[in-house]
Amino acid sequence: MISRPSQRVFSGTFRVFGAEALIIPTGLVTTAFLTRAFGPLNFGHYALAAAFIVWVEWACTSVFSRATVKFISESVEWRPLAAAVLRLYILGGAAVAAMVMVIAAPLAGLLGDPSLAGLIRIFALDIPLFCMAQAGQHILVGTGRYRERAWVGAAHWVARAAFILIFVLSGFSVYGAVAGVMAASLTDVAVGQWFLRVWPLGSPWVFPAGFWGYVAPLFFTSFLMRVFNKLDLFLLQGLGRSAVEAGFYGAAQNLTVVPGILALSFSPILLSALSNSAARGDDASFARLSRNALRLALLLLPFAALAAGAGVEIAVFVFGAPYRAAGPVLSLLVFAAVGSMTMSLAASILISKGHPRLALFITLPVLPLAAWGHWLMIPRYGGVGAAAVTALISLAGAAGLTGAAKAVGGAALPWSTLKRALPLAALALGAGVLWPAGGAMLLMKLFTGSLFLTAGFWLTGEFSLEEKERVRSMARGVFESWNVFTPR
Repeated sequence: MISRPSQRVFSGTFRVFGAEALIIPTGLVTTAFLTRAFGPLNFGHYALAAAFIVWVEWACTSVFSRATVKFISESVEWRPLAAAVLRLYILGGAAVAAMVMVIAAPLAGLLGDPSLAGLIRIFALDIPLFCMAQAGQHILVGTGRYRERAWVGAAHWVARAAFILIFVLSGFSVYGAVAGVMAASLTDVAVGQWFLRVWPLGSPWVFPAGFWGYVAPLFFTSFLMRVFNKLDLFLLQGLGRSAVEAGFYGAAQNLTVVPGILALSFSPILLSALSNSAARGDDASFARLSRNALRLALLLLPFAALAAGAGVEIAVFVFGAPYRAAGPVLSLLVFAAVGSMTMSLAASILISKGHPRLALFITLPVLPLAAWGHWLMIPRYGGVGAAAVTALISLAGAAGLTGAAKAVGGAALPWSTLKRALPLAALALGAGVLWPAGGAMLLMKLFTGSLFLTAGFWLTGEFSLEEKERVRSMARGVFESWNVFTPR
């Protein structure tokens, strides 16, 4: 029998992941279009500016994101806190946008390309819009309205692709792509407010006891992770490599979104569920939820290995032959993405158990170690060196946080999943390298490889009878909803 908390975590994550996964088709279409429309040099400019603004936006929203989810979920009357949180996000976003506009010129000079200053200033206008949109999403998760949260995410990604294509095809070039991003943020705000109906003005500033004490360590943990995830691209050009090489690197990063989407979808819901289990003293539920969270990351490892083996083929298929150099970078960054996802999930386990400062303490060395590694590797090996450093530090950070989650947080580690995932990953990597494929055959290769990996986990006993029945029930529900076997 599946418990109700587990059902809510599973169904909520499934809905939000399904919506956020729209970034894959829409992002691939958008990136493939922009790489061809702009060329490596202009796309490199756009990728650098976008990466910086996205990093700033996520850093802003990381200040209150987890605290918002926690305290909204614990509030009986959540609307006054929601209004105060919305004001915080908007005012904070506006202040940061103004700061970015001021530092745009020296930042562009630091990156070795003064022409980036104007693009960064225009892009900064998206920051307060993005912050308000994210505030609405965090409030929806805190109130348990996962279906509505999923609709907001779906609207954002569809609108983003549509507006970018419209504006660029209208002749606005790189600035058209920026305008498309801002239009998508406005769409996000509008849909979120339609569901929330919370006006940020005119109500008192209301914060529960303990809110501000909870904010600081969680902000710095999230901030460090955000900086680390974008540091490689910035230092790649800052240490003397060309904008063209940065374009290759940015293109490769855009293909490693699946683990990030899972972490984005799963971590807030997991944090809420684990916090409730810990507060109730339900150690069995806590151990089961934490084990399944870490298990999810391990299940992705063989699929990442399959993509790594076909890295060059994927880059050429999506971006075209000029982006062949992005392939080796992609092969390394897929492992970095799995490591970063594991770090996020393990940090959520520690935080829910009341150890946010420990999560921060373990995360602190990640940034200086990565900066040192990039300083050594980028001048010599370029993008491949940067990707290797990012992958190594990500996996080391994941191991450290996971070990702490077991030792202090009481998480149960999925050793049996690790024993199955490692040999399957080795086979998948070999198949990806040794089976050459291009065009439509590449899709067949990835699809077939994914089926074999799924079958490998299934046949080696990775999935319990309960989980297998859950999959069968979902499949039956899909078929019945489509009326596949029902005569018309």
